[in-house]
Amino acid sequence: MYKKSIIVFIALLALVLGTTGCFVKKTPLPVTQSSQRTQVSGTPVPDQGTVNGIEYSINYGDYNYYKNKKIGYFVDTLDEPNSPFIVTITQGEKPSGGYSVRVVGIDVDASNTVTITVDFVSPGEGSEVTAAMTYPGCVINFRPQPSNVVVQNTAGVKLERLS
Repeated sequence: MYKKSIIVFIALLALVLGTTGCFVKKTPLPVTQSSQRTQVSGTPVPDQGTVNGIEYSINYGDYNYYKNKKIGYFVDTLDEPNSPFIVTITQGEKPSGGYSVRVVGIDVDASNTVTITVDFVSPGEGSEVTAAMTYPGCVINFRPQPSNVVVQNTAGVKLERLS
């Protein structure tokens, strides 16, 4: 009985870690530069870096404290010196695990506007997933604060700014 419990626990742990991307090997992608703008792109972009003088770091997860049913993004910052500019992107409420938001592009133009391109990932057909409400998303911290932020999906459709 004891061995069976351990095997079930290890199987569940592997399933959870596998669906949250803990076993995904992330290869850094090059930052490309032109005279007009600087961008980083790929699937997914590196979890941290600098684009046109703006540092960013990305954290992926299940942001159930928003409990928001809508797809979109939030913008926030702290009223402290040198605090990051925070963009939280959510895929909305989902009926199971296996969903995620992946940042596939960050572009900074000459006017210091950051354009974030995201891919909304769904579980594949026949995938084993956790049967629980989830709120997949990501949080991106920027320093210094950009002049404007645009969030779009891979089809170029702009996401709604949520409050």
